[in-house]
Amino acid sequence: PSKAFYNRKSIQYAYFKNATVVGKKAFSFCVDLISIDLDSVEEIQESGFEYCTSLETVAFPNLLSVERNAFDSCITLTNVNFPKLITINEQSFLNCRFLKETSFPSVEKIWMFAFKGCLDLTDLVLDNVVFIDPYVFNGADNLQSISLNSLSFISIEAF
Repeated sequence: PSKAFYNRKSIQYAYFKNATVVGKKAFSFCVDLISIDLDSVEEIQESGFEYCTSLETVAFPNLLSVERNAFDSCITLTNVNFPKLITINEQSFLNCRFLKETSFPSVEKIWMFAFKGCLDLTDLVLDNVVFIDPYVFNGADNLQSISLNSLSFISIEAF
């Protein structure tokens, strides 16, 4: 449900065996959240983990969709693993300044400002991406390598 654990500063770990959706702002501002184990999650709604400033690594093997601001300002997030993710919506990883290397092998579309402010992002694999919106990589100034094998449309000022 929406805001289920909103602003609960004492939560460090989250494990839900059968959850398929992380609701809108469900874990927003859980600043002490370090680890999450939500293997069955297929969707993270808007701002699901926004401002979880202690979160370092996340893996969602069945995730298909992340809504806008899903991981906005998760400043300690360094690695993400979403092998089935299809769409990255607006500002999904906004200001994840320490996100370094990541791979999204199934992503097809990336929307505006998705990686804005990801200052340490150096390597990105997006082999199935066909569409990139404007300003997706705005402020990702250290990006050195990006794989775009299926790209058919890239908007002006994507970088």
